[in-house]
Amino acid sequence: MAKLFFETYGCQMNLAEADSLVTKSEQRGHTIVECPEDADIIIINTCSVRLTAENHVIGRLGYYRMLNKERHDRDLRIILMGCMSENVGLEVKKQFSDIVSILWGTYNKDLFLDYIEDLVVKQESLGFGAAYSFMPATPSKEYSFKAFLPISHGCNKHCSYCIVPKVRGLEKNRDFQEIIDNAKQLVDEGVKELCLLGQTIDTYKHEGKRLPDLLETIARQSGAERITFLTSHPREFLYETIELMNTYSNMMPFLHLPFQSGNSRILKLMKRNYNIEEYLEKVENIRKIRPDIILSTDIIVGFPTETEAEFEDTLKAFKTVRYNEAFMYRYNTRPNTPAENFEGQVDEEDKLRRLDILVRTHRGIMSELLAGQIGSKTTALFDRESKYSDKIFAETGQKQYLGRTLNNTVCIVDSSVDLRGNVLAVELYDSLNAVMKAKLI
Repeated sequence: MAKLFFETYGCQMNLAEADSLVTKSEQRGHTIVECPEDADIIIINTCSVRLTAENHVIGRLGYYRMLNKERHDRDLRIILMGCMSENVGLEVKKQFSDIVSILWGTYNKDLFLDYIEDLVVKQESLGFGAAYSFMPATPSKEYSFKAFLPISHGCNKHCSYCIVPKVRGLEKNRDFQEIIDNAKQLVDEGVKELCLLGQTIDTYKHEGKRLPDLLETIARQSGAERITFLTSHPREFLYETIELMNTYSNMMPFLHLPFQSGNSRILKLMKRNYNIEEYLEKVENIRKIRPDIILSTDIIVGFPTETEAEFEDTLKAFKTVRYNEAFMYRYNTRPNTPAENFEGQVDEEDKLRRLDILVRTHRGIMSELLAGQIGSKTTALFDRESKYSDKIFAETGQKQYLGRTLNNTVCIVDSSVDLRGNVLAVELYDSLNAVMKAKLI
């Protein structure tokens, strides 16, 4: 049996798969260690959506090569897994052939365990088979009272900037009853918050059952105190999912709805299959159904040929919707995507300037939105202690705990009792940067 260290980058799907892999590894008798220096084998679960993620993995491989040279008792071996393996894995393995033993893609990740005791084989498992096997979701290794629950894998969209269909394949939907059973099992194991995952989650369908059917069944039958889902695509978005938030109190009134650009010409180049007017109309209708819903989004600035006026369209749409949370990026080319070869690549300086404007705008909006929550009463699931606790409360015996309210707003509470893992009633009384100050009620 081996000592394994897992290192994971990227999206919530990767995190969910990593949690499942840790559990399966332990069931097979392997030991999970907390630091790479203690490991026999390191499994790097990679991301390839952005160049920075790939560069970070290359840097880590360089460090592990150095670490291996310093070891005298046993050789260190690496299993490179996930999206980066599908994208540029063969080149990386050639560059680091001394330490990368297994190259594993995004399908059936757990099967790597069949080869772990014979790494001399130099196994490779890339590409997509006819069948995709979903691993049972397990509680988060970081927060045992939370869990990511994958309901689909891959994507049928082919946005011109996105590498996901290439590295994860086309959409595969998980068996409806299998998801329900998994959700119930997670709750039995102490999970209080379930987050259903799918690359384009609104397109989920299995034997006539759709996402609203799945959400309603989990809300009624699982016993989960909080339920949410990621990620909705504006074209496929289903209003029934918002209506469920009004029916079931354990459905979190939070929605991640990426719009990527506020200009219809750029959206067409991105192959998003909607225009900005359609997107804004959906937001308006969503807020009619659930006025207090919290919205988050993804935005790309500096897409090829984007003009200053078109960036201003994005800024205008951003100010119109007023997102509580936004993941904002400058465009960078990804190999094997159509946009890589588009003419009119925007200067890096302009990308950074536009991104800075967007970030500063969001900070101002977020500050105003948080101030608007002052005086409201809700519940929060506390997941961690503030890193500033010891400095702030060195002499009082209290600590500071962070959690997320039912609508996914971060809040902090001072307490002499450990709040982690508890869903508690709170009153929000002040805002501080990107979080709300709260007190227990």
